Amino acid sequence: MDLIFSTDTFHWTKDHGRLCRRLAQASKPQGRLVAQCWGKDNISWTRNAMEQVMGEGQFPTSFTGLEDPWKLAAAKATKARLEAAGFGEVNTCLREEPAEFDSMDELARFLKTVVLGHHLERLPESEREHFAAMAAARLAHRGELVVDYVRLNNLAKREVAA
Repeated sequence: MDLIFSTDTFHWTKDHGRLCRRLAQASKPQGRLVAQCWGKDNISWTRNAMEQVMGEGQFPTSFTGLEDPWKLAAAKATKARLEAAGFGEVNTCLREEPAEFDSMDELARFLKTVVLGHHLERLPESEREHFAAMAAARLAHRGELVVDYVRLNNLAKREVAA
């Protein structure tokens, strides 16, 4: 391929070394990789709010054994993986991109549909709205209606095979 473009997917892949090798295999020499995903420390405030709610009231037993669905990588480690896989001209960086909301309802709806899917699957349908609202309230307790995104931006060019 001449270009591999990806947005918001790499953080769902647990083995980033393998991912980088497969991307390099799929790319032609001099092919470009342009990718963005969730990066290290992404949604740390949001995750803290979620964890607090998971430990409260009727919820703890629902989340026993829950594994983190995301692999959040650092820029330096990702750069090393891409280079080891055969990419050159690698540029990786983390960038804070907070998402702000106008109301608690809007924040709760966003959390429910975008962030909490893996968590809500473990709850009965009747408890999902309540869980999302509680997570939004915990997050808003900081004084802002914000989801604290950190994006990992990746640019690279496939090296010419020797």
